[in-house]
Amino acid sequence: MSDISAAREGHVTPQAEHVRRLVEFVDGSEDAIVLHCYAGVSRSTAAAYVLACAHAPAGREAEIAAHLRELSPTATPNPLIVQLGDELLGRDGRMVHAIAVLGRGAECFEGVPFRIDLD
Repeated sequence: MSDISAAREGHVTPQAEHVRRLVEFVDGSEDAIVLHCYAGVSRSTAAAYVLACAHAPAGREAEIAAHLRELSPTATPNPLIVQLGDELLGRDGRMVHAIAVLGRGAECFEGVPFRIDLD
Protein backbone atom coordinates (compact mmCIF):
# COMPACT_ATOMS: atom_id res chain seq x y z
CA MET A 1 0.00 0.00 0.00
CA SER A 2 1.12 3.53 -0.61
CA ASP A 3 1.82 6.02 2.17
CA ILE A 4 -1.29 8.09 1.55
CA SER A 5 -4.32 9.06 3.60
CA ALA A 6 -6.78 9.58 0.73
CA ALA A 7 -7.33 7.90 -2.61
CA ARG A 8 -4.84 8.96 -5.25
CA GLU A 9 -4.62 7.72 -8.83
CA GLY A 10 -1.89 5.17 -9.36
CA HIS A 11 -1.57 4.36 -5.66
CA VAL A 12 -2.95 1.67 -3.37
CA THR A 13 -4.85 3.29 -0.52
CA PRO A 14 -4.62 1.57 2.87
CA GLN A 15 -7.79 -0.49 3.36
CA ALA A 16 -9.54 -2.07 6.33
CA GLU A 17 -8.60 -5.49 4.92
CA HIS A 18 -4.87 -4.62 5.14
CA VAL A 19 -5.19 -3.71 8.81
CA ARG A 20 -7.38 -6.71 9.62
CA ARG A 21 -4.87 -9.08 8.01
CA LEU A 22 -1.99 -7.45 9.92
CA VAL A 23 -3.73 -7.89 13.27
CA GLU A 24 -4.71 -11.48 12.46
CA PHE A 25 -1.19 -12.33 11.31
CA VAL A 26 0.43 -11.05 14.49
CA ASP A 27 -2.23 -12.61 16.72
CA GLY A 28 -1.10 -15.96 15.38
CA SER A 29 2.59 -15.32 15.99
CA GLU A 30 4.50 -15.99 19.16
CA ASP A 31 7.78 -14.75 17.70
CA ALA A 32 9.16 -11.28 17.24
CA ILE A 33 8.27 -9.65 13.95
CA VAL A 34 9.91 -6.88 11.98
CA LEU A 35 7.79 -4.13 10.47
CA HIS A 36 9.27 -1.76 7.95
CA CYS A 37 8.07 0.51 5.20
CA TYR A 38 10.14 2.54 2.76
CA ALA A 39 11.45 4.98 5.37
CA GLY A 40 10.29 3.43 8.64
CA VAL A 41 8.39 6.57 9.57
CA SER A 42 4.71 6.36 8.68
CA ARG A 43 3.21 3.04 7.59
CA SER A 44 5.34 0.85 9.83
CA THR A 45 4.91 3.10 12.87
CA ALA A 46 1.15 3.13 12.26
CA ALA A 47 1.20 -0.66 12.06
CA ALA A 48 3.24 -0.89 15.28
CA TYR A 49 0.80 1.46 17.01
CA VAL A 50 -2.24 -0.52 15.84
CA LEU A 51 -0.67 -3.78 17.02
CA ALA A 52 0.30 -2.32 20.40
CA CYS A 53 -3.26 -1.07 20.87
CA ALA A 54 -4.67 -4.44 19.79
CA HIS A 55 -2.66 -6.12 22.55
CA ALA A 56 -3.57 -3.60 25.25
CA PRO A 57 -6.82 -2.90 27.05
CA ALA A 58 -9.00 -0.12 25.68
CA GLY A 59 -8.25 3.23 27.29
CA ARG A 60 -4.46 3.05 26.93
CA GLU A 61 -4.29 4.57 23.42
CA ALA A 62 -2.75 7.90 24.51
CA GLU A 63 -0.23 6.14 26.75
CA ILE A 64 0.82 3.89 23.87
CA ALA A 65 1.14 6.88 21.52
CA ALA A 66 3.34 8.69 24.04
CA HIS A 67 5.49 5.56 24.41
CA LEU A 68 5.78 5.35 20.63
CA ARG A 69 7.13 8.93 20.60
CA GLU A 70 9.69 8.04 23.29
CA LEU A 71 10.84 5.09 21.21
CA SER A 72 10.86 6.95 17.90
CA PRO A 73 11.18 10.75 17.74
CA THR A 74 10.61 10.52 13.96
CA ALA A 75 7.42 8.43 14.10
CA THR A 76 4.61 9.99 12.09
CA PRO A 77 2.00 7.22 11.92
CA ASN A 78 -0.11 7.16 8.76
CA PRO A 79 -3.45 8.59 9.93
CA LEU A 80 -5.58 6.41 7.65
CA ILE A 81 -3.99 3.21 8.93
CA VAL A 82 -4.56 4.44 12.49
CA GLN A 83 -8.19 5.31 11.68
CA LEU A 84 -8.78 1.88 10.17
CA GLY A 85 -7.19 0.26 13.23
CA ASP A 86 -9.34 2.38 15.53
CA GLU A 87 -12.46 1.23 13.70
CA LEU A 88 -11.37 -2.43 13.64
CA LEU A 89 -10.58 -2.45 17.36
CA GLY A 90 -13.67 -0.43 18.32
CA ARG A 91 -11.68 2.31 20.03
CA ASP A 92 -14.24 5.07 19.35
CA GLY A 93 -11.71 7.54 17.93
CA ARG A 94 -9.28 7.32 20.85
CA MET A 95 -6.45 6.01 18.65
CA VAL A 96 -7.03 8.72 16.04
CA HIS A 97 -7.09 11.39 18.75
CA ALA A 98 -3.94 10.12 20.44
CA ILE A 99 -1.99 10.18 17.17
CA ALA A 100 -3.32 13.64 16.32
CA VAL A 101 -2.09 14.88 19.72
CA LEU A 102 1.23 13.11 19.13
CA GLY A 103 1.71 15.18 15.98
CA ARG A 104 4.36 14.93 13.35
CA GLY A 105 7.69 13.46 14.31
CA ALA A 106 11.10 15.01 13.71
CA GLU A 107 12.04 15.55 10.08
CA CYS A 108 14.19 12.79 8.66
CA PHE A 109 14.96 10.85 5.51
CA GLU A 110 14.36 7.57 7.31
CA GLY A 111 13.46 6.56 10.83
CA VAL A 112 15.75 4.87 13.30
CA PRO A 113 14.71 1.27 14.11
CA PHE A 114 13.01 0.77 17.45
CA ARG A 115 11.40 -2.05 19.40
CA ILE A 116 7.95 -1.98 20.91
CA ASP A 117 6.87 -4.88 23.08
CA LEU A 118 3.26 -6.03 22.82
CA ASP A 119 3.01 -7.34 26.38
